[in-house]
Amino acid sequence: EEAERRAARAEEEARAARVAEQQAEEEALACQAVLQEAQGLSGHLSDASQKLAEREAALEARNQQLQRSEEQLAKLEVQAAAAQHEAENSRSQLGLVQAYQQELEANAAGLALAASKAATFEAAANDSEARHGEAARWAEALAAQLREEAGAARAAAERAAE
Repeated sequence: EEAERRAARAEEEARAARVAEQQAEEEALACQAVLQEAQGLSGHLSDASQKLAEREAALEARNQQLQRSEEQLAKLEVQAAAAQHEAENSRSQLGLVQAYQQELEANAAGLALAASKAATFEAAANDSEARHGEAARWAEALAAQLREEAGAARAAAERAAE
């Protein structure tokens, strides 16, 4: 009877061991499936990490390019402001030169009129030179001086026009 109980107990233990072994095999298979899934996820995660790193590098390159573009734009804005200031100065100087040229032209016209009058005086002086020798010489000297001044005014007007 003792032997039968031991045999029955041994059978139960053997069945329990087989059930435990089967459960262990099922758990091992489940663990292996989880491990394979984890390895697959790890591969996906690695690919995603690499793509993320590539995108971050591309974004950093774009940010650096944007920063360089902004710096270049700031330099160009400074240059444009300087060029505009220089253009305004040039326009102002051109206006002054044009006003000076107009003044010189007016002076030249006045001197030309004076030279014409001097020529008239000179002609009159030539006619009456015998009677008025000293007045004629004075008129000639005045005419010569006015011609010189007219020539100088014309030269100054030409220089200003250049």
